[in-house]
Amino acid sequence: MTDHFIQRFDYFNHPHFNSFVGTVFSDSDNIVIYEAINRIDTVVSMYIQDESSMHFSSVEKAIQKEIDIIRSLVHQRSDAASMLRKALDICIQGGHDYVMRLMQFKTQSGSVPKKASRAQYDVDKLTHLQQHGYCEYQLPQTEAFVNYCQQQMAEAREKFAGRDDWRGANWEGYDQTEGYRLLKNYILDQHILDMVSEYKGREMEFKYLAWDYNHHRQTWFKNVNGIEQQSPTNYYHFDAEPHVAKMMIYLSDVTLADGPFRFVKGSHTLDRSSFIIGLHHTMDFAINRLISPDIGLFTRHAFMSGRELIMQFPHAFIGSTHFGDDLMVDSPLSRYLLDNSEVFIRKAGAGIVFDGYLGVHAGGNPSSGERLAVQIGFIQKKPQTTSSTPKQRSVITRGMKYIKKKIAG
Repeated sequence: MTDHFIQRFDYFNHPHFNSFVGTVFSDSDNIVIYEAINRIDTVVSMYIQDESSMHFSSVEKAIQKEIDIIRSLVHQRSDAASMLRKALDICIQGGHDYVMRLMQFKTQSGSVPKKASRAQYDVDKLTHLQQHGYCEYQLPQTEAFVNYCQQQMAEAREKFAGRDDWRGANWEGYDQTEGYRLLKNYILDQHILDMVSEYKGREMEFKYLAWDYNHHRQTWFKNVNGIEQQSPTNYYHFDAEPHVAKMMIYLSDVTLADGPFRFVKGSHTLDRSSFIIGLHHTMDFAINRLISPDIGLFTRHAFMSGRELIMQFPHAFIGSTHFGDDLMVDSPLSRYLLDNSEVFIRKAGAGIVFDGYLGVHAGGNPSSGERLAVQIGFIQKKPQTTSSTPKQRSVITRGMKYIKKKIAG
């Protein structure tokens, strides 16, 4: 029915999931849903590639037509199970919102500024990023940087000595620190922000800077989906946010025991369905919270305590952007990811710019050591305009029609 790599997760043959498989949706139902999704993906792809030849409103109507087909079938099959129907409605809406957001990002005004095309970024690194999904830098071991690394490690060890499950957090007031200025100046000097803008096709800006402190006492990554046996692809995931790019900078030397960062080379080019990504992105957040409102950090309740519910879903709906935990050991997809993973055993100062949006990656789980890094997020810069987007105009139009109807009626 589809060859998208995200449909190779194979929950139906997984021994920890297949006992919950339901019979709500037949094979013919799944085919109808996949066909509707394929039509959605086709029109989204056509619009992104050449939006000038298609009106946003007509694309929106075409997508809504397919959404109605999926929703109608879902309601027919899940009418007796209110929780199932509610969860599927949330996923469908999430898939719809995701493709709308994707089209908005790809076509929104605010393209790469002319200065970026003249910027002195390293063209070879851009080429590597385009081909493999990542590229590398090495910060100079200046006295200021060495002192900064030592100070940050001492602070991390002291601050989180008694918190075994702490993994990372955004800094409060980080943009006012000397360390932030040091890192930002390096990124600007190397024209990394310009390179990322060229790669994304949109002007990007700094969004956040966060500590990423991993240590061997951690247990957050164990049994996050209710499976005791740990997969070698544990925590492999992609971020599914089109407007974001990332950079990881090591603040400590990292060996294999320290839990190095991993990136699957070329994974940003793997074939995938934008609508299904939206479904699975919704699963990770909204369905997790539906099943357990008090969701804990990194705990995937939908795949832990909600297995009986989600295995009733149509085939295309079952999945996660954080799918690595669920892969069977030595499965074809697991072997592919591991065989193509770049494992970043590097010295302090190593900088990895990577496509976290579609590129499959993972933070390591230290076996005996620790890793301190800084993760920097770049986000699409909002265009300096007061004009509304096509989506906003569509919402406003529908809202005005609704108001007029209410007034008239």
